[in-house]
Amino acid sequence: MRRPGAVVIPGASASTGTALAFWRCPRIDAIRIHHFKEFVMNKDQVQGRAEQVKGDIKEAAGKMVGNQKLQGEGLVDQAKGKAQAGYGDAKEQVKKGIDRI
Repeated sequence: MRRPGAVVIPGASASTGTALAFWRCPRIDAIRIHHFKEFVMNKDQVQGRAEQVKGDIKEAAGKMVGNQKLQGEGLVDQAKGKAQAGYGDAKEQVKKGIDRI
C-alpha cells in the first residue's frame, strides 16, 4: 500500500536492500528551497566574479611571461569585477530587505 505523497524509486527492490519509496515532507522541502535560494546569484554577481577570475588569469600570465602591460590589465579587470560583484551583492541585499517587508 502506498502512502499519499510517496515517491517510488524506479529500479529499487527489497532484495537489494534499497529503499522502495520515500515520503515527501513539506517542512523539509521548504527548508531545501530556502537553502537553494541562499546560493542563487544575480547576473551582476556572476559577471563580476567571472571578470575577477579573468583578471587573476591575466595577472598570472603577465607575471609568468614578464609582460607588465598584461599584468596591469589583469589588475584592472580584477578591480572592475570586484566593483560589479559588489553592485550585485548590494542589489541582493536590497532584494532580501524588500522580501522581509
